[in-house]
Amino acid sequence: MQAEPDSVWAYLEPLVPSPGVDRIDFTVEDNEKREITFGRLPSNDHVLHGAGISGHHATLQWNGRRDLMSVVTITNHSKNNGTFIDGVRAELEVAHQLFDGSVVCFASMVPVVSEVTDYRYTFHHDFGRPRSDPVFNHYVFGKELGSGRFGAVHAAMEKKSGQIFAVKTAWNRKEDDLNNTAAGQEAMAMMGLEHPHICRLHEVFFAMDGVLVDIVLEYVDGPTLEDFLQNTLTEVHGKELAWQICSAIAFMHGREISHGDIKPDNILVAGRERPMIKVADFGLARVKGKLNVPQQITMHRFAAPEGQRQCRELTRVNITVAMCQQWDSWAVGCLIYRMLCGEHPFLHGGCFREGVDQIQWGKASHCSIVAQDLLHRILRVDENSRILVREALRHPWLAGYVAFQVSFQGISFVKHTEPATFVHSSVVAHAMQEVSHPESDEDEDMDIDDGVRAVPPRRRRSAQRMIHVEPRRRSARLRKLPGQGPAALIGRPQRRAAAKR
Repeated sequence: MQAEPDSVWAYLEPLVPSPGVDRIDFTVEDNEKREITFGRLPSNDHVLHGAGISGHHATLQWNGRRDLMSVVTITNHSKNNGTFIDGVRAELEVAHQLFDGSVVCFASMVPVVSEVTDYRYTFHHDFGRPRSDPVFNHYVFGKELGSGRFGAVHAAMEKKSGQIFAVKTAWNRKEDDLNNTAAGQEAMAMMGLEHPHICRLHEVFFAMDGVLVDIVLEYVDGPTLEDFLQNTLTEVHGKELAWQICSAIAFMHGREISHGDIKPDNILVAGRERPMIKVADFGLARVKGKLNVPQQITMHRFAAPEGQRQCRELTRVNITVAMCQQWDSWAVGCLIYRMLCGEHPFLHGGCFREGVDQIQWGKASHCSIVAQDLLHRILRVDENSRILVREALRHPWLAGYVAFQVSFQGISFVKHTEPATFVHSSVVAHAMQEVSHPESDEDEDMDIDDGVRAVPPRRRRSAQRMIHVEPRRRSARLRKLPGQGPAALIGRPQRRAAAKR
């Protein structure tokens, strides 16, 4: 019996009539099951009979959205006969996105004479994005890494290189038309900055109708700092992470950018024995001299005490980058305190309340005198007397520090699920906001000496930071070419000539 239409979110229609093979409806049950298994064993949600079907053949997953952000993926578990999507055999244990009209074949993509049953289907789904969206010409989307009111983040494999990236999709809903404005500002700002401890922008796709923006980012395989800080760190290990964080934030500040939302969940940790910090999620960043969307204020435990007061007195539009950099300094101070003391600097679960909350200085008494001095200077409630992150790098506790000399071997990481695909289930990829901005000589010295020193060399791929604007499958690329200050707009006919130059 077929399910009622309003309860069906997708279905598989048999490609050809076959004995015992019926349409498979996927419904939202009471438990909202969004993971459906296929195979020969009775434990599967849908049992498929046949010699070519494995015991646990494939798994179909849905993110539960009934709009443009809906994503359905299928993962092949069969080593021998496999699962075919649109005529191509799916890689083993890799999530592949399905679109409305995709042809899914279990065990074989052509009829087998010796088999009575023919498990070839057409997938139908009324939600989600069309296959014709330009980003899908270049990337194969996998499992969802995270989602929120601004959109979702998926692991994606670049078809040309096979490299894995994180794609953040911002969706411009009618009730929140600032989403894509902020995403566009965020993406354009990122074109000009690159730092080893900041997640790197790869490229961006803009939809001409203004509905969607796809930001392609560096994929970081590792836990968040929130996961990492469930462990007890010594001052030596805390200092290593603190220097890396301060290095990234000071680098941004030197280019007149503030982050605006520094917290452990927005910092990723790659590597185990020699962890590499990656600051991410610049969705609330602010850039001096640029048209910024009205500042949104975070109210979590790492938010600066003066933030809400300043927005109330000055209005959000008039908040300056310098003010936001002071917010960043407070948040970094809270992070350092937590890394050294194992808990938050004050007891209240929300942001610090002036005149109510008190810093627990006694909890830091086991730290060295110089470390305590830094905490006292950066965790000052009066923002005018609080040191900035660039000044923290020059403080005796961090000045002259050489990174990556401390081993974290023996420090246990919080165990998190790692599926056998290219997607790391505990990682949330994040977007960021960066921009080139002329600095004074003093800032330039600070960036080179304090901001990037002792970082292992790595290849820079500035030519790959691209902006795609896709009107009706035609594209133009905004690319920052070597030796150029502002980015140049390069259309398809100009690519080869630009490459030769």
